[in-house]
Amino acid sequence: MATITSLGIGSGLDVEGLVTKLMAVEKLPLTALDTKESTDNSKISALGSLASSISALQTAASAFVPGIGQTAQTNLATYSATLADTTVGTATAGTSASSAVGDYTLTVDQTAHSDRVVFDAGLTLTAGTLNVSVGSGTASPITVTAGMTLAQLRDAINGGGGGVTATLIGGAQLVLTSNTSGAAGRLTVSGNAGFTKSDGTAGSFSWTPSPTGGTGTGVSQPAGNMGQDAKIELNGVTLTSSSNTFASAIDGVDIKLSPSAVANTTTTLSVKADTTTKATDAVNAFVKAYNAFIAQVKQYGYYNATTKTAGTLQGDYTLRSAQSDLYKLISTTPTGVTGTIKTLSDLGVSVQRDGTLSVDSTKLS
Repeated sequence: MATITSLGIGSGLDVEGLVTKLMAVEKLPLTALDTKESTDNSKISALGSLASSISALQTAASAFVPGIGQTAQTNLATYSATLADTTVGTATAGTSASSAVGDYTLTVDQTAHSDRVVFDAGLTLTAGTLNVSVGSGTASPITVTAGMTLAQLRDAINGGGGGVTATLIGGAQLVLTSNTSGAAGRLTVSGNAGFTKSDGTAGSFSWTPSPTGGTGTGVSQPAGNMGQDAKIELNGVTLTSSSNTFASAIDGVDIKLSPSAVANTTTTLSVKADTTTKATDAVNAFVKAYNAFIAQVKQYGYYNATTKTAGTLQGDYTLRSAQSDLYKLISTTPTGVTGTIKTLSDLGVSVQRDGTLSVDSTKLS
C-alpha cells in the first residue's frame, strides 16, 4: 500500500500549512489558560512574600508591647548584676530585676560542699555487708567478700547507685564523697563488714554524723570535710543554700559563690538597669522590618512608563491597602496616647521621600 508523505500533492493547495494554522487556533484557549495560570501563580507567590514581610513587621513591633504587669520602661530595660570582688563569685540579673536596682553589701559566711569520710589505711577486708546512706535516705548495702581489695570495694560502692562516690587516695585509703551537696547530704556508714588493721586488730566499719562532726570505727572525717550549706549575709539578712547558688537572692538576681570564696569576705553587689540598648535595638529592628516591607512594595507594585513593564501586583488592591494602612499607623498618633513621646517621629524615626524609614540616632538616644 502507498503511504501519503505530504498533504496537497497534485492539488496545488498548502494543506499541511492550513492544518498547522488550524491546530494553532485550536490551541489558543489552552495557551491563554496557561498564561493565566502562570500569572496567578506569580501573584500568589508575590502575595505570600508580602504577607511574610508584614508578619516580620508585626514581630518587630511586638517588642514594644509590655507584658502583663510590665511598664514600657521595664519591658525595654535590661539588667545586670556584678560583684565588686570577683573572687567571691558571680551574679546574674533577669528581666524581673527592676525592683532590685541598687547596691547591696554581701558577706560570705561559708561555702557549700559535700560530706566526705575516709576509711583507715592498711585495711584487710573480711566478709560481711557494708551499708552506706546519704542524709535521711535508705541505706545502700554493699556485699564485702573475704580478701576483697579496696579497689574492688570502691567499684562495688560506685556500682551500687547509693548516691555516693568512692575513690582511692594513694592506693591505700578509701574515700567516700556524698553526691548531695550541703548538710542534707551527710553520710552514715554501718554494717557487719569486718576489717583487720595493719597492726592485726579487728573491728567493724561505722560512721555516725553529728552536728559538729561525727564518730566512727575504721572511718573518720578530716577537718573541713563535713558537708555544709552555703551561707551569706545580704544587707544583714542571712541566706542559706545547699549548693553555692542562691536563686533569686534578690528579685530576679541569682548569686553563685566560687567554691574557693574565703569566709568572712565582704563585697558589694551592684544591680543596674540599662534602658538604652534594648530600646534602641527594638526601634532599629522595627525600621529594618518596615523598610523590608517597602522594598517588597516596590518590587511587586512598580510601573515603568518607558519600558511599559509592571510589577506582579501593580494596581493590586491588597498591595495598595496594606501600604496605605501601615503608613497611617506609623504617621498618626493613636487615641489616648499622652506624654512627650507619642509617635515614631518623637523617637527620631522619619519617613524618607522613597517611603522608607530613617533613624536619627542622636535624637533616639
